[in-house]
Parts: sequence; structure tokens; C-alpha cells
Amino acid sequence: MRRGTFRALSNLTIPEKPRANPIGRQVTAQTAIQAHAGDTVLEPAEARLKACRACGLVQSLPAPRPSHDRKCRRCGETMGSGLVHLDVVLPILVAAVIAFAVALTVPLARIELSGQHAEADPMTGVYGFLNYGNWPMALFTFVGVTFAPLGRTVGLLFAVLCVRIGWRPRALPRIYRFVEDLKPWSMLDVFLVGALISMTKLHDLVRVEMAAGLWVLMGLVWMLALFDSLFDRHRFWDYIQAPVEVPAGTDAVSCNHCGLLQEPALRCRRCAARLHRRKPDSVQVTWALVISGVILYIPANLYPVFTIVSFGRGNTSTILGGVRQLLDGGDWPLAIIIFVASIVVPLIKLIGLGWLLIATRRPQPRRLIANTKLHRLIEAIGRWSATDVFVAALLCGLVTLQNLATVVPGPGVLAFGAVVVLTMVATMTFDQRLLWDAAETNDEQH
Repeated sequence: MRRGTFRALSNLTIPEKPRANPIGRQVTAQTAIQAHAGDTVLEPAEARLKACRACGLVQSLPAPRPSHDRKCRRCGETMGSGLVHLDVVLPILVAAVIAFAVALTVPLARIELSGQHAEADPMTGVYGFLNYGNWPMALFTFVGVTFAPLGRTVGLLFAVLCVRIGWRPRALPRIYRFVEDLKPWSMLDVFLVGALISMTKLHDLVRVEMAAGLWVLMGLVWMLALFDSLFDRHRFWDYIQAPVEVPAGTDAVSCNHCGLLQEPALRCRRCAARLHRRKPDSVQVTWALVISGVILYIPANLYPVFTIVSFGRGNTSTILGGVRQLLDGGDWPLAIIIFVASIVVPLIKLIGLGWLLIATRRPQPRRLIANTKLHRLIEAIGRWSATDVFVAALLCGLVTLQNLATVVPGPGVLAFGAVVVLTMVATMTFDQRLLWDAAETNDEQH
């Protein structure tokens, strides 16, 4: 591939005769409706061409096949299976909403000390932080454990049900776009791990008993994981509104939200999001967030995350101190989880994002695929840093046994929570396509 022959993706035009995809037959928009085995709902046609969200390459995709995932032929980024399975995912979503309602009302765990009892549910951590005036962490816990996962589950149920019965309200594209924006902040699986670690930490202090709500939460996490494995959330946009082919020779731009390739405009013709060829001020905003995260990472590890007060005596615990306590107690698997999630993962995110930002200014053609995989890794592991935040939230909300035992949040948890949020937002604001633009590999798209 020659470099510098044409201008970058900002001047991309749709070719009149695109090359056939070497990994499968071309999917054309002329096929108005396609039926797949196992689905009673006819699937809409898929756009003839799509742009990879990671590298920007415009390409034709092979036809969807069960148990197969389609990947970008240049960078390997997943472009979805192309299958939605409406009749299968609909009952899963109904069961998930019911399980969520049960999980919010049934205790997750119970503790007992000297005749005093306390119970924990998903909202316990929110109340615990609020009782000590730590409203930023209370808000983060509420969003990650209740608002985002519940809002996403209910919103998905509404969207899938609308498509299933053939009703397309005008607000449906905006609702589904909001549902998709909630996905990175839905952290029920992270909260579940934090709950298990919290109960392990309390074994030496109080008597801990697992309640029915914990099993319901496990089932809910499993159902949502099963749903994600069967549901191509990018392909579902075609069910909401079918794509329209861009005329040959037209300057084209891909929506950052729904992925629709279309003529330049102020807003996307399908999801109404603002249309940009690249995320605005991506490098500058990401640098600001990364630098802020590096600054806050220091007090997050120096200051105590929480203080356990038992019978009038206090014992502070930093992140590394908590790891050491778990090792001393023989709980080395949980110690490894905390160390990786709270120490290693934030470092990988901060150093990795810094490296990617430098790569946008210093082209690295031979490392483009490796850098794309690095961003994919940062995106996948980013939210697991919140494990220690949820541990502190549950301990502060659950252990409130007056003068016998209490857990007080420390300044470290606020700094660490800020690092988690900043690095997650930085990962979202960084535009991977800038790496390929800098190396001039987007000069020849076809």
C-alpha cells in the first residue's frame, strides 16, 4: 500500500465497484429482507459497506453465519455477528428485569456481632457513602450498580419489544442510543466480585451469612452475559431503521454511535447524534483526562480507602494494605484480584493511553495493529478498576453496628474513584482512527 497518494478518510468517497470481501460473499442492500433459521422475525437488509470503528477502513462484510463473528480485515476489530435472535433475547430480557426487581428487594448478605444484625442489598453502598457525606462515590455506586444496568435492561426490553411487534416510535433511535451509552457504566459483574471480596474481608470481624439476593444477582449477571453473546447491538440499528445506500461518488462519513455510513450532515440521519468524521478534540481531551488521572493516582494509593473501627479501635486500610491483609489471611486468590484490579489495571490504562496519544503524533505503521489491540484491552478491562470502590461501598454501608464495629470511608476511595472515572472517559474520548490517520494508511481505502 502506497503512502501519501490520496488524502485521508476526511475525503473518503464511495467507490462505484468496491472489491469483494476476501473472507466471504458481499452483503448487498438490494436484498430487501433475509430470513435466518431459528428466527421467526425477518431480518432487514444490511448496508453494503461499513466503516470499521477502530481503523476507519470502509469494507463490505460477509453474510451473517451462526456461531461466527465478523472482523475487520485490516485491524481485526469485531464488527458483530450480524445476528440478533429477537425471539431468544426477548424472554432473556424479561427474566432479567424480573431478577433485577428481586435483587433490589432481597438481601445479599447478613452480618451479626454480639446480637446486633445488619443486611446488605445493592443500594447499601449508596446509603453508606451518603451517610458519611461522600456523595460523588454514592453517585458513582448508584450509576454503576442500579441506574445504568437497570436502565439498560429496561431500555433494551422496550426497544426489542417495539421491533418485535413492529412498532417504531419516533423516539426509539434516541432511546436505543442512550441505552448503548449506558453499557460501559453497567457494572453488576464488577459489583458481584466486590461483594464476594467484602464478605471475605469481614470474616475476621463479624459473622457473615450469604443471603438469597446474592444468588439472584449471580443469575442476573449470567443472563446479561448470555444476552450480550446472542445480541449484535450494532446490527440492531438496522432493525430500528434500515440503512440507505450512499450514492456512488459521494463524500461519506460514518456515525460514531450507530455506525451508519452516510452523506455529511450536522446530525446522523438515523440516531440524530452529532455527526463528526473524527471525535472532536480527541487528543487534547484525552491528554487532559490522562494527566488528571496520573495526578490523582498518587493520593489514591497513599491515603486510606476506609477505616475499620472495632470496639473503639481504628484500623486504616490502603489499597496495598488491603492486599497484604488478604495475603496474611491466606486469601491469595482475592488478593491477586484486588492487586490486579486496583494497582495493575489503572497503571495499564494510564500508561497505555499515554502511549497511544504519543503514537498519534509519531506515526508507527508497524505497530498499528498492536496499538489497536492495546486500546481494545484498555476498553475491556477499564471498569474492573471499580472493584475496590464497591468493596469500600459495601463495607461502609453494611458494617454500622454502633459502638461495636463501623467502617468509615477514607479520602483514598474518592481519589481512586476519580481515577476510575477519568480513565474510563479517556478511553471513550480517544479516537483510534487517529492512529491510522497519522500513519497515512487511510489514504487508500479501497
